[in-house]
Amino acid sequence: MGCSTKYDYSYKIVTHSMGKKLDATQYLFTGSPKPPLELNNKNDFLNNVNTALEKLNLPRVNYYVTEKSKMTGFRLDRGIYEWEDYSLGTLQIHRGNGRTKLSKEYDCINYVSIRYR
Repeated sequence: MGCSTKYDYSYKIVTHSMGKKLDATQYLFTGSPKPPLELNNKNDFLNNVNTALEKLNLPRVNYYVTEKSKMTGFRLDRGIYEWEDYSLGTLQIHRGNGRTKLSKEYDCINYVSIRYR
């Protein structure tokens, strides 16, 4: 991706609860192009994730995780990156396919979710 691409970190929040207890919050990126997710370099991956978390006013992560499906073997876990020890609960980054304004495809952060303990 070229350095000139400006990503849109606009988002909306969706909350999920059972009764009075808040169970999860999703931060859905609504802009275009969505925030990038570099998969070929661990440092770039962490920078992409932490930039998105900062834009959402959420705490940063300190280490790289592999795609959840590589650990579970389940196809439904493709595109999910999970930190179970995140300070606010279980953090998941959900990968999507983005498209720049010049129609170049790239891996993006589709949404962020936190399941509370």
